[in-house]
Amino acid sequence: MTKEFLTGLGLTEEVIAKIQEESGKDIEREKAKYSDRDTLKQNLADATKELEAFKALKPEDLQKQIAELSEKLKTQEADSAKRIAEMETQAKVKDYLSEKKFVNSITRDAIAGKLAEALNGNESKGKSLDDIFGGLIKDQKNILLDENKPSPPTVPSMTQTGADRKDDDVARTREIMGLPPLK
Repeated sequence: MTKEFLTGLGLTEEVIAKIQEESGKDIEREKAKYSDRDTLKQNLADATKELEAFKALKPEDLQKQIAELSEKLKTQEADSAKRIAEMETQAKVKDYLSEKKFVNSITRDAIAGKLAEALNGNESKGKSLDDIFGGLIKDQKNILLDENKPSPPTVPSMTQTGADRKDDDVARTREIMGLPPLK
C-alpha cells in the first residue's frame, strides 16, 4: 500500500501515518522470521561442498594414509624407546663411575663412552658393571688415580702464599725497570 492509495480513499494524514507504522511493524516481524535464511543457505552450500569432497575420497586412499601414519607412529615409538634406553644406560654408567677417581676428565669420558657401548652390546649380556669395567681397564695404565702412589716433592718457593709472592714479584719487577718502589 502506498500513501497515495490511502489518500485516494479519503483518509487523513494522521490515520495514514498510523496505518503505515503498523504496516512497518508487520513487515519487520515477517522479515525477522526469515532473517537467518541467508545463513542457512550458506550452511547448506558449505555442507554440499564438504559432501562432494567426501565423495571424491576413495577408501583405498584413506587406508593407505592410515597405514603410512601407523608406520610413522611405530618408527617414532621405536626411536623414543631407543633414546630412553640410551639415557638409562648413560645414567647407569654415570652413577657407577661417580665413585671412581680418574686421572683426568678426558679419560673418564672415554671410559664412560666405552662402558655405555659395551653395555648395549651382546657380549656384555649377563655381566656386571664391575666385570665390564674391569675388562676395559685391564692392562691399561694411567686410567685411575693410584692413591697409594707417593706424591711428588714440593719445592719451598712453590708453596709461598699468593699475596707474599705477588708483592715480591712486583717489587722485583719495578726494581729491574728502574722505578721507585710502591708505598
